[in-house]
Amino acid sequence: MGLISSIRKRLWLVTLLMALALLGFIVMDMTTGQSGALFNNSNTLGKVAGKSLDYTEFQRKEGIMYQNSNVDFFGRKEYLWEQFVEEAILEKESKSNGIGVSESEMTELQGGVNLSPVLVRNFRDPNTGQVNREQLAQFKSNMESGQLPQQAKDFWMIQEKEIKKDRMYTKLNSIITKSLFQPNFMIERNLVEGNSKMKLAYSIIPYKTIEGEVEITDQDLQAYLKANPTKFTNPEESRDFSYVVINVDPTSEDSTNLRNIMTERKNNFANAKSDSLFIVGQLGKWDEKLYKKTDLFPGNAELLFSTPKGSLVGPYVENGEMRVAKVLDRKMIPDSVRSRHILYQVKTQQEAIAGRRLLDSLKNVLEKGQANFADLAKQFSQDAGSGSIGGDLGYSAPDRMVKEFNDLIFYKADKGKFYIIGTQFGFHLVEVTDQKYLTKSEGIQLGIISETIQPGDAVLDQLESEALEIIQNNRDFESFKKAIAEKGKYKIEVEPQIAKSTFKIPRFGEGASNTVRNIAKWLYDPATELGSVCPDVFDLQDDVKKFTNRFVVGAYSAKNAKGVPSLEKVRKEAKDELIASSKFNKIKLGLGAGVTDLSTTYGSYQAPIDTAKDVNTVAGYIDLYEKEHKVVAEISKKEPGSFVGPVQGTNGAYFIKVIEKVPATNQDVTNFKRFYAHPAKNTAMSYFMEALKKKENIKDNRSKFY
Repeated sequence: MGLISSIRKRLWLVTLLMALALLGFIVMDMTTGQSGALFNNSNTLGKVAGKSLDYTEFQRKEGIMYQNSNVDFFGRKEYLWEQFVEEAILEKESKSNGIGVSESEMTELQGGVNLSPVLVRNFRDPNTGQVNREQLAQFKSNMESGQLPQQAKDFWMIQEKEIKKDRMYTKLNSIITKSLFQPNFMIERNLVEGNSKMKLAYSIIPYKTIEGEVEITDQDLQAYLKANPTKFTNPEESRDFSYVVINVDPTSEDSTNLRNIMTERKNNFANAKSDSLFIVGQLGKWDEKLYKKTDLFPGNAELLFSTPKGSLVGPYVENGEMRVAKVLDRKMIPDSVRSRHILYQVKTQQEAIAGRRLLDSLKNVLEKGQANFADLAKQFSQDAGSGSIGGDLGYSAPDRMVKEFNDLIFYKADKGKFYIIGTQFGFHLVEVTDQKYLTKSEGIQLGIISETIQPGDAVLDQLESEALEIIQNNRDFESFKKAIAEKGKYKIEVEPQIAKSTFKIPRFGEGASNTVRNIAKWLYDPATELGSVCPDVFDLQDDVKKFTNRFVVGAYSAKNAKGVPSLEKVRKEAKDELIASSKFNKIKLGLGAGVTDLSTTYGSYQAPIDTAKDVNTVAGYIDLYEKEHKVVAEISKKEPGSFVGPVQGTNGAYFIKVIEKVPATNQDVTNFKRFYAHPAKNTAMSYFMEALKKKENIKDNRSKFY
């Protein structure tokens, strides 16, 4: 009883201790558990404009939008993330500038005359290219009566959000583009510059003719950054990944083994009752195309063209494949063909049946000589361009028509006979009316079976072991660099400014997203120290054949603060410009005495004199040399007879004499204004949205989830 009495007297203390313990559990749960809402909710994917994205909701939306889809795993997540970011920003903007979407507007967008582009995309009939109104009405009716499955309801809810977001984006874009203004003097200058032309005589010493490699030093990069302070920036803290690619090439043994396999298939090919069935069964290539010698690898072309029709050639190697080919046919290929057709356009299955029947009837009539092709084309062809002139398509060179039409008229059709083929435009009744054989080029039709020459297990194991040895013996970046230099057979590459959410390194290929994500996760792991070498060997695959063709080992070589660009980023993106500048300076040093006029000799360099006409500042090219806006702008200031040079261009060092200036002839500014559009009209909104994203200081937690 004494103990109980003592506890009762101190009940307040017991209650306080229990409350503190309970509070401790709550605090621990909020800071470390899945429900840490008061601190940093571990299920929050990101935060934009005061709006949080729940990862569970993100996954649900992804599952609905990409069900049974093989769209790139990380690419689709990137798309959804951008959708979320823009939606949050637009919702915030709508409160201050009135770009919201009312209920009546949503009703119109989802079922009225002017449907939302989002709904048009989702309910488009693939046969007609138009919205399937019946399907849309049925979907809405079933939804209202509760007959749709939950997944379909979820799809509609997601679609509604997308429609609203698209509408707000359109409204904001309209506000921005309609606020763009260009004064009359600028429009007039655009008209004048676009129509003014110059005639030039010029010489160019192309940079590509300057021998010797150009080394770009860190001092060069720092100087370039100083001269171009706003050209490069690091939008967020990033990491540089320095790596080595170990190419996995097949051995002679691999080639020999595959050659033996293909020799056996060649024997089966020779005994096959049907060439086409055998080729298709071996996943080979076979169509109506006739190959010219110039279409094939030179050595193989000689062998194939010297082989009689019906003969098998191979196994031989071409484009990394071991091939066996059969010469199915050989004939002369016309240089140009004149043809005519009657087109029946097809959008539905019913139209396909009706079109085929009609063209079969017309073909039958023509073959019996009971009608004239031109008259039938005028009456029945749905090709507005050729139908009115009897279906005549004129002369065509090879590969100018769609493949099915081209293959028929150049490789299969006989002059004066009638053929029916299908293309993306519909069904065609075709007649070849003339063929011109000027070069008398022979072509051969080939049936090809092939296998990619892949590296075997022996070379894979050997090179993977070599990669592991590099990692195990060199645990820091400095020793890694030294080891690679000593080996002398690999080159260190750098992928600069990898962000937490990076999932692509272009050189690694389209199928390397998982590998790139693993590299990014390792770079940002708190346990990863600057200068450390990654403990993993990454394997990369051929994008088409999906076999391992490279190994990658690398190191965390640099940490880049927000705003400060990585020197390797500058080296990568400004490389061509820096090399051009270095080669231009080298050319200037080789000129000797000053250049005062055009010549074919400039110091130690030779350059022919050419002419270019119709040069203007808007087009920005000189003869065949493109992207020379700076050079053209420089010479546009000069009077006829003036000489300028050397001038640093994109393609080389120029020496130019202005022969003539032809002023603009069309000065109708009023008419020009009718179709003139502000040059920023199509890009202003994208730049504005990027500015809004920077302003919102987006919190991105994606790297914690995937």
